[in-house]
Amino acid sequence: IEAIVSECPGVQPGIAAIPFRQGSGGESANVLKLLGREQNESGGLAFMATRVKVTPKGETCQLA
Repeated sequence: IEAIVSECPGVQPGIAAIPFRQGSGGESANVLKLLGREQNESGGLAFMATRVKVTPKGETCQLA
């Protein structure tokens, strides 16, 4: 997916936090498609262990 990246003081370095359903005009990416189907001990999706690679495109934008 393509996304705007910004550093947030509440997120540990090395962690990619992607909010669910945050697109504009119904164009949000379904981040659940990025997750594997592994389950944790309680039977829920083990999404906290999914690894990603972030590749910058070299573009910038002004955030509000």
